[in-house]
Amino acid sequence: MDGIINVYKEAGFTSHDVVAKLRGICRQKKIGHTGTLDPQATGVLPVCLGSATRACEMLTDRTKEYVAELLLGQITDTQDTTGTVLEEREVAVDEAQVREVIESFVGGYDQIPPMYSALKVNGQKLCDLARKGRQVERQPRPVTIHELTLLSREGDTLRLRVRCSKGTYIRTLLEDIAAAMGQKGTMSALRRTTAGVYTEADAHTLEEILAAKEQGTAALEALMLPVESVFTPLPLLMVEPGQYEVIALNTENRHVYTRLNADRLPAQLHEAMSRLHTPEGIREEDRQTAREVLRQYGNLRFESDVMRCKLYALQLPAYAILGQHEAFEQLLGTIRNLLPLIRAEQSQALLLVALYGCTNSCIYREQAHRLVDPWRSEPNPKKNKRQLIARLDDLDRWLGHDAR
Repeated sequence: MDGIINVYKEAGFTSHDVVAKLRGICRQKKIGHTGTLDPQATGVLPVCLGSATRACEMLTDRTKEYVAELLLGQITDTQDTTGTVLEEREVAVDEAQVREVIESFVGGYDQIPPMYSALKVNGQKLCDLARKGRQVERQPRPVTIHELTLLSREGDTLRLRVRCSKGTYIRTLLEDIAAAMGQKGTMSALRRTTAGVYTEADAHTLEEILAAKEQGTAALEALMLPVESVFTPLPLLMVEPGQYEVIALNTENRHVYTRLNADRLPAQLHEAMSRLHTPEGIREEDRQTAREVLRQYGNLRFESDVMRCKLYALQLPAYAILGQHEAFEQLLGTIRNLLPLIRAEQSQALLLVALYGCTNSCIYREQAHRLVDPWRSEPNPKKNKRQLIARLDDLDRWLGHDAR
């Protein structure tokens, strides 16, 4: 069973409780939620099942929206009304002051995480330390409040709508707002209304999910959303035959959508490498190709080893062609550390051929041949294999090694 169930978490359940109950209902071992809600909190908690668990991190990164209640006049050790009251003070703030302070929090600010949180310091969860009565220093973390609206005020309770970035602790935000008013304050209620593209209007309680299961598999699967729903806000990119899309983050943490041409740049770099190893020498057109590679792909970062191998196999010869020795040596060290971890045979071969071509090392030549030569006897090797065989043969010829 693969997909995403938009769960409406009810008060009293931890996020872990929800996952455990769904694991039993769906009989699914591979399952995970996409952003912790405190036991007191209610609302949207998307849960990924099966292959959809690969999208958990993407969902965690999305903007979230909440309706929260701030009770003025007291602070607690947990920053909400489930904790022990540490101090009480008479409330003295008018609506004009409330609105002025609330507006001042829109935008970015550095938030100190609460002690009662799952964050770890020196391998220990802060909440575990807090329960032992210990306080430790926490470093502020940047968060962004996209929208903050006062919905109503009833006595000493303010009801707010918050739209914020990932990693924002609403309990802490509310206590900080109260402090900016010169008041004490703690969170008395919290409901998550939106997580990315998932809203409370489309969420299902555990009771509703269990009832669907009792009706049969079809009814349960009808509650599930496809994995593709995660990508609804993103623009659709059409892929041409022979190309694949690269989606990554650049150094400014902004998304990059670009086509990494599967033929043109590698072929041009390979041709340039032939001149790197001959008296003819590098031409200006070769340098232009290398600069294009680094301009388009120099700042990309990948979690996937396969994609990193493809990227490094372009970057390393580009650095060699441009004579950027420091960058070349740094990437060379990175590739050497990565190589033993690569399991995909073609990815290993791609890096080894690149290393051999850039260093003329007999060690990399032997390792490359050990992987590539068996492909020669395959009746119909794939295109990528044929390309690597041809490039390896070219390198042997250019570098003056005997053909095998």
